[in-house]
Amino acid sequence: MNYETKACDFFLNGHRCSEAILKSYGPSFGLPESLAMKIGCALGGGLGSTRNLCGAVSSAIIVLGLIFGRESETDQLSKDKTNQIITQFIEKFLNSYNSLNCQDLLNQDEDICPRLVQKVAQILDEIIAKEKKF
Repeated sequence: MNYETKACDFFLNGHRCSEAILKSYGPSFGLPESLAMKIGCALGGGLGSTRNLCGAVSSAIIVLGLIFGRESETDQLSKDKTNQIITQFIEKFLNSYNSLNCQDLLNQDEDICPRLVQKVAQILDEIIAKEKKF
C-alpha cells in the first residue's frame, strides 16, 4: 500500500488529517507510529482545533523535515535545501487551494478534508520522488 492510500484510509477510519499524514509517512523516516499519533493529535483541526494552519499541511512539513532536515546546527546546506523543499510544497498546495488556513479551506467546502489529505500525500510523494528520497 502506498503512502497516499494509507493516509486516505487512516483519515476515513477516524484519524485526524494530521495524524493520517504523520502515521503514513513517519515510520518510514524514523518517527515511531505512537509519536506520530501524539504529534498529529496536537496539529489536527488547524493546530489544536483552532482552525489555523491546516493539520495536513503542518504534518507534511514535519515529514519533509524528517526526510531532508539537518542533524547539526552547522549544516547550512541541509537547512537551505529543507527550506527550499518546504517552499515548493507550500506553493504546490496553494496552487490547488489558495489558502493554508483550516477555516478558509473549510469555508470553500465543509467536506474538503479527505481531498486535502489526498492532495497533501500526492504533493509529498511527488517531492520525495523528485528529490530521490523514496
